[in-house]
Amino acid sequence: MDEKKIEPPEKKQPEATRLVIFLPGIDRSTEKTLRVAAVTDEGKVDTTRDDIVELSIGQDCRLRFKDSSKKVELKLLNGEANANLLSNQLPEASIFKARWISGRTPLQPTQVTYLGISH
Repeated sequence: MDEKKIEPPEKKQPEATRLVIFLPGIDRSTEKTLRVAAVTDEGKVDTTRDDIVELSIGQDCRLRFKDSSKKVELKLLNGEANANLLSNQLPEASIFKARWISGRTPLQPTQVTYLGISH
């Protein structure tokens, strides 16, 4: 008599539900890298995501992306993407937004305000 081995059901990995922006330290006349990621409710990067997202910088801010624009479209690779920032002056307040454009399932947008202090 052959015994059938019962395998436990495959555990489904949590899927990303939202975008998160990771800010670098921002200072005068320096190129910095801004990172955006698709994360789960537990705060872990979902490495299965390859969505298209838009990063933007508030219009009143002195910061720009490396190509001098205020918006960039990025493709997530293993759930993450980077964009380079440039500024010739220390920003006093900057608003960064990340918005989902396309991919497997929609991701909640995010907004981060950076309050720099001038010396």
